[in-house]
Amino acid sequence: PRRHWSHSRPLSSQWAESPARRYLRMDIKRLTVEQGEAAGHGWIGKLRQGNVALLAALPALLLFSRGAADTVVCLIGLSFLIATAVRRDWLTFRSPILLCLIATWIVLNAVVSPLAMDPATSFSRSIPWIRFALFFAAVAYWALQTRKDLKIVTAVWAITLLGVILDGLIQLTTNISLTGQPIAGSRLTGPLDRPNIGMFVARLGI
Repeated sequence: PRRHWSHSRPLSSQWAESPARRYLRMDIKRLTVEQGEAAGHGWIGKLRQGNVALLAALPALLLFSRGAADTVVCLIGLSFLIATAVRRDWLTFRSPILLCLIATWIVLNAVVSPLAMDPATSFSRSIPWIRFALFFAAVAYWALQTRKDLKIVTAVWAITLLGVILDGLIQLTTNISLTGQPIAGSRLTGPLDRPNIGMFVARLGI
């Protein structure tokens, strides 16, 4: 009987594609290993891990010291710049979102602040605004690289959120929070010195 090979692939084709597939798997494996080493080893990896810890502590710092929280934002952004400069990897700065943020900062300082009623005060706010763009880039493109990073940040933020809610409930029943803050009239403050605890819980929860 006559054999039909219409549904089978030529043996030569299979042999021809096998090396290509092997090379592709090797490239993917090598890239994965390099990314893992870059994320977890060397002083840049340790710097990144330290910034993950700072990011996890940021909501708690906002409760007690806005200055400390602002300092952490600056440190994370500066760490990202240092890591980017050392690796000479500026591809992140081609991100459309980051480019829009940088363009906004340029407009603020080139157009808005010079035309403000009080240019000096306006510049004192618009020039440091770049820290938020760098902080966004650091968190979005550098700091959080693994599931472990996300788990650490999520766990610490959840503990902070539950602690704030518990503090507010205790303040509701005893008229004073665990941190010693009294009720502001008829509004809860929790560990804050102002009645913004509801907004804090909503933002952190979302």
